[in-house]
Parts: sequence; structure tokens; C-alpha cells
Amino acid sequence: MKKILRFLPIFTIAAGIVCALLRQSLFAAADSRGLLPLDHYANTWLLLVSALYLTLIAFHSNVFQQNRRYCFRFPVQAIGCLAAAVGHFWWYTAASESFPLFSVLKLAAGVLFLVLAAYRFCAKKPPLAIFAGISLCMMILCFGQYRQWGQFTQVQEYLSPALSALFIALYSLEACYMELPEHKSTAGFYLSQAALITTLTCIDSNNLPYNLAMSIWLISGLFTSPYRMTLPQDVLHLMDKLEKAGFTVYAVGGCVRDAILGLTPHDYDLCTNATPEQICEVFPNYQLIRNGEKHGTIGVVLEHNVYEITTYRTEGNYSDNRHPDEVTFVDRIEEDLARRDFTVNAMAFHPKTGYIDPFDGQKDLQKGILRAVGDPETRFREDALRILRGVRFACRFRLTPEKKTLQAMKNLTPLLEHLAKERVYSEVTQSLCLMEDDDLLTYQNILLQVIPELAPCVDFLQHNPHHKYDVFTHTAYVLTSVENNSALRWAALLHDAGKPQTFTQDEKGIGHFYGHAKESAQIANDVLHRLKAPTELREQVVFLIQHHIDTLSGDKALLRKKLSKYGADNLRKLIALQRADQAGKGTAKNDRSFEKMLQALEQLEKAEGRLQIRDLAIDGHDLMALGFEPGPALGACQKQLLELVLSGEIPNEKSALTQKAEEILNQ
Repeated sequence: MKKILRFLPIFTIAAGIVCALLRQSLFAAADSRGLLPLDHYANTWLLLVSALYLTLIAFHSNVFQQNRRYCFRFPVQAIGCLAAAVGHFWWYTAASESFPLFSVLKLAAGVLFLVLAAYRFCAKKPPLAIFAGISLCMMILCFGQYRQWGQFTQVQEYLSPALSALFIALYSLEACYMELPEHKSTAGFYLSQAALITTLTCIDSNNLPYNLAMSIWLISGLFTSPYRMTLPQDVLHLMDKLEKAGFTVYAVGGCVRDAILGLTPHDYDLCTNATPEQICEVFPNYQLIRNGEKHGTIGVVLEHNVYEITTYRTEGNYSDNRHPDEVTFVDRIEEDLARRDFTVNAMAFHPKTGYIDPFDGQKDLQKGILRAVGDPETRFREDALRILRGVRFACRFRLTPEKKTLQAMKNLTPLLEHLAKERVYSEVTQSLCLMEDDDLLTYQNILLQVIPELAPCVDFLQHNPHHKYDVFTHTAYVLTSVENNSALRWAALLHDAGKPQTFTQDEKGIGHFYGHAKESAQIANDVLHRLKAPTELREQVVFLIQHHIDTLSGDKALLRKKLSKYGADNLRKLIALQRADQAGKGTAKNDRSFEKMLQALEQLEKAEGRLQIRDLAIDGHDLMALGFEPGPALGACQKQLLELVLSGEIPNEKSALTQKAEEILNQ
């Protein structure tokens, strides 16, 4: 493929020459069909645009496709925006409009382009409102030039302005506002090409300066620099302090990856050739956190945020498959990046020099690949937690593990036994909340190492007409059908873990799982206890699994009882789990009963709230005034009154409750 790309400029130049030679005959053919007059001024422009387009395509193939965008030292896009502003101001002063609206739009577009140019010169991300305004003005103006439709007889005179307006709008929003992260750059490039061609082919020969200005703007969009991180002022301040002290420093790791993907980083880690002692000397008057000093990390507290600054380092052996036995400080950022887990995390960034990407992490992000740095088995033997981190990254960023990387992750799953259970729980929980589609099936071997209790569910046929899938596949579909709440995802994962142990078949061969909810709840309790999950989460998961086959309906009396007994949060989660369980069977049609349940629950909460004994219109003092003695009898009366109110047999009114309490007392 690379050899072919080398010859692509020759192919495109040859194609351009052929097009030029055939131009007359092509336009003659169009003229004979009444599509384009042979003497139309667009002929000349089409020739120029074709040559320019072919040149840019050749340039794109050899420069842009190398996972880079051509970047000038001066702000090309800012110059293009200035040209567009001048073009609109010229159009405003040179052309008289019978419609005042178009004059206002020309002036507004010129002002907006000036504001956009200012943002481009300052290398700042403009607000969306600027691009929305530009798009709106451009679309109306483009159609406005051709508003006298009755005068046109050629097809191209209708299509060109329409296409031009459409592509200008798309280009404005996609190429400019989104700043084109690397994995989206190809789409933006071709949008800009379409906008350029359609605009220039429908220009007005009497408005040449305007169209020339717009051409400059459109062409400038082709030279967008790569998506560059915008570092917070605190981070820039820390970097500046280190650089003034004579050290090099880069933002590294997850913040770089997230920025390339167009996400907002949650934290920023810095890497420098300064040793921990030198870092402390650079920040003598700052609060420092030195817990990680042994491994080269100093935390600097700035504006209540902690920024970790780590010395470039390489690492020795990992005897515990988790932590390096020793670290060695080095001078080059490339050596530090070589010790990291995945290529998408082995990138660094500096505002002046751009990206350091020795392992093609940007290319892997663009292609949606998760690849280990260097030899995958070596990386995972060093730190077995990287196996679970790999699953999390793949699920979060929708990456497909490269073949060798995935094989190493599966082969080395026994190493997970050496990890602290709390870390395993944390990673698995995050992955469960990120999983979609068939993720659970893809990474089942890794998960079964952590939760072997699920192994009997794999390929376990249910022999039941209500279930299309085996137990584990059903579990996978239930998991991705609930919201990404930790308790719900764990409940979905383990809700049928007890089915293999409780499986029976009747005389017709139909499978049944009597008591599987109780068995599954016990398994869930054991699993989460072993993984040292928070007690509150473990208890909620066990509750949801115990009751996931309870009978629920939209009947308000039933919901009233459940609401009082379980609480609104638990009941809502239980309904969500049951709905996902139903959908995961693969045989059920769209069931709207769960929506009706949620609607009825919402109405109950608004009308009555969560009714408990303390919410009754009669309290313990009132009952004692009737003759009840403090103790079990009084409590039993309160519970009975609550049940009657929840069932709707009596209203929650003092007179009705007093009358019923007297009857209970007499009995």
C-alpha cells in the first residue's frame, strides 16, 4: 500500500491532464443535454478547481494520511477567516440589495468571521454559537443569490447553490467547531473539498472578489493542525516553573489520549527529567505530597488540586506481578514512554513541540485498536492489573484488542490471583459499567478467572421455551440492557449464577430453576465479600437478586406496599432489572408493562411519597390515648394500619384510622 501511495501523485497529475484534454468534449456533451451551456463562465473555473483539487488530493495522500495534518507555523485558518470577513464586507459595500435582510446577513457574517479569526490567532476553541451563526448566514446568503428561480433553465444552476449551502454548513460545524480529532480528519477533509468545488462552480462572475475570499477561507480549512491539547493554566504554570529551572517536561498518559479523542481529561500528569529532589527544589513554597517519591513521583498541590510530576524512568523486575522492584531515572521521554502499558497511553504532549508518539498511539486510536507497548506478555507479566485495565480501556473507548495483545491477556489471566482484591473489584466494576453489545462474551475468559462461580453458566442450555440463549449469553444481554449503575450491573451479572445448581426438567423436558434467586443471591454475596466490595453495594445487589423474580405490576395497591417495604430507589432498580431480564430472554416481545409500572410509581411518589408508619395520620400517642399499652401490641396495630392504607382499604385520615384502631383494640 505504501508503494502505491508513493506513485499516487503521478496518477493524479496524469488524471488532471486527461481531464484538461477531455474538458471541451465533456462540456460539449453536457451542453447537448441542456445541462451546461458551452460558453458558461463556470467552464474556466471548473478547470482551475479540478487542477487544484487533484493537487490537494495528491498532497493529502502523501502527507495527511501519514496520521498528520500539515501544520504551518503561522495561523493559516485565521488568515482564511480574515479573508472571508473582508469578502463579506466588500460584498456588503459593493452590491445593492433589494432585500434589507441580505445586507444585514452580509454584515453579520463579516463580523462573525472577524471574531472567528481572533479566536484562531489566539489558538483558542471558539464557541459553538459563532459557527451556528456563520452557517445560518451562509446558507441564507447562498440561496439568496439564486432567489429568482424562474430565470434559470439549467439544472446545475439549481443544484450548485443548494449543494454549496449544505456543504458550507457541514464544513463550518464539523471541520471548524469539532477541531477534527485525528480519527475524524478524513471526513472533514472531504467535506471541505465538496464545499470548495460546489462553491466555486456556482460563483457569480460579477462578484469575483467575494468568491475569491471565500475560496481562501475554504482552502485554509485543509491545513488544520492536529488536535492540540488545551492545557489548564495551573498545568502550564507548573511546566513553566520546571522549564525555567532548566528541565524538560511533558503532559503524559491518559490526559493526552483523552484530548486526542476530543474528551475532557479529568486529571493531568506531568513527566520531567528533573529528579524528585530537584522537583522539590523547584517548588519550595508549595504543598508537596511525597508518598510516591521512591518511584519518582511528587505531588504538587495547586488550587486544591494535586498534580503528579514524575521523573522519566525505566523499571526493573516485577516479582509480585504488580510493582517494580526498582526504578531507574533516565533523561529521555521516549525511554519513559516505552515502559507504559498500551500505545494509546504512551504519548506525551508539549504546547510548543506538539506530540511525542513513538509507538503510533494516535494511529491505533484512529483505527480503534488496543495494542500493548512492545511484547504483550512482558507488559502483562510486569503488572497483571494491566489485563483488567485493557478490558476497561477497550470497553470505554470502543477499541478492539490487537490479536497478540488479546491472546496474552487471556493466557496470563492466572496472574490476576496475585492482585489485591480491592483493585480487582474496582477494575471489574468500572468495566461492567462500560460494557456494551457482546463485550462480556468477548472477555469472558478474563472475567471467569476473577469470578469462577460463573463458569457453570457458560453454554448451559435452559431447555425452556421462554429462553433463547444459554445462561451466560442471557446474562450478557441482561447486563447491557440495564443502566450503567454499579449495583444494577453487578446484579445483572450474577442474577442467574445459581441456575445450574437448581436446574430440573419436568416430564416434558422443560427446564425449571426453582429457588435459583435465593441461590444466586448467596453466590453474589460470597463473590462480593471475597472481592471486598463496599457493604452497601453488596447488600443492594443481594436484595435485587433475591427479588428479581418477584411479581410486580402496575397495580397501585401492590406498588404502594412494595414502595413502603423496599424504598423508591430499590424498587426502581428492581423494575429496571426485571425489564432487562425480560428483554435478555430473546423471545419476549416489546413489553410496555414496565413503563406502566414506572409511571404508576412516579404518580404514587408525587401523590403520597414513600409511606411509612411515621407518615400515618395517627401516631403512638393517639393509640395509647385509645387504650393501647406501649409494647408489641401497639406496634402490631401500627403495622396493620399501614398495610390497610397501602392496600387502599382505608384512607390515611385520622378519623378512619382511629375507628379502625378501636376495632383492633376491641378484638
